[in-house]
Amino acid sequence: MKRNMKRYGIWCGILLIWLAALGGCVQPKQYRSEEKEIMDPVIVFRSFSGYYILSCLQDSLDMDRQEFDRRFATAESASEQGADLDSLRFVCLSLNAHADVDQFRRGLEVFDRYLRDHPDAGNDMLGLRLLLGRLDEEVRNGWSARQTLLGEKKELQEQLALLQGSLEQVELKNIELQNQIEQLKNIEHIIKSRETDKP
Repeated sequence: MKRNMKRYGIWCGILLIWLAALGGCVQPKQYRSEEKEIMDPVIVFRSFSGYYILSCLQDSLDMDRQEFDRRFATAESASEQGADLDSLRFVCLSLNAHADVDQFRRGLEVFDRYLRDHPDAGNDMLGLRLLLGRLDEEVRNGWSARQTLLGEKKELQEQLALLQGSLEQVELKNIELQNQIEQLKNIEHIIKSRETDKP
């Protein structure tokens, strides 16, 4: 038994020496690909900001006008504190269908402030800002066209008022002429009746 123990100890010692020798000689294997010798780690970045604005916009679709007004006022006062999430919530609500042009523009100002404070904002946020810039341009063009139409409508209403005034004067003159014709007919009738009454 002692002999077996001795033999077992010798074999364990040889095995340990052999493993130590192999451990010093073997280099760790590196995975290689066809494109690169050593694959770089892949870092996946997902922008929370753009995702938050778009998902908030989707979630706020069914909001009624009163709820929108309440949430917008709350978000506006909270965004003045400058917290990122409050600013993003305010931008989201400024894009809601219930938001008027002024609210939309204030949302763009907060968006621009957010981008200034976060120069490392993802391309999704920069792309969203470009899209909102185009929307703002269309809103301005629509507003300008509306103002032009309102100006033309005002001019046409003024012309219509003048024409109605002229028409009323013509109608009054027409009534006056009708009265004069009736008077002339009466005079003519009186003259004829006197002539027939003469012997």
